[in-house]
Amino acid sequence: MASGDYVRACQTVAAGKKVKAFGLVNCPLPVLKKLHRAGINIATLELSGPLGLLEAADTQALLAYCNQHGIKVGAYPLIRLLRSLSNKEPTCLL
Repeated sequence: MASGDYVRACQTVAAGKKVKAFGLVNCPLPVLKKLHRAGINIATLELSGPLGLLEAADTQALLAYCNQHGIKVGAYPLIRLLRSLSNKEPTCLL
């Protein structure tokens, strides 16, 4: 999929009035920001798989962005690891 096609695809689906919000999985922060700026209503983001794919700083920035914009984050297999990154309970995990 070419860059930006995912934005148009989400806008097309949302325009059909059958979808109120989107749930994303393993979405990088730049893509999440692009969708959000385009007016796409993102309700949830699920992080799954090994965190080795993401640097700790990237994960913290992603969680902070989601928390700031009311996007609920689920990280079922990663909750223990995320807790260890910040030494406290993440505030935006389901």
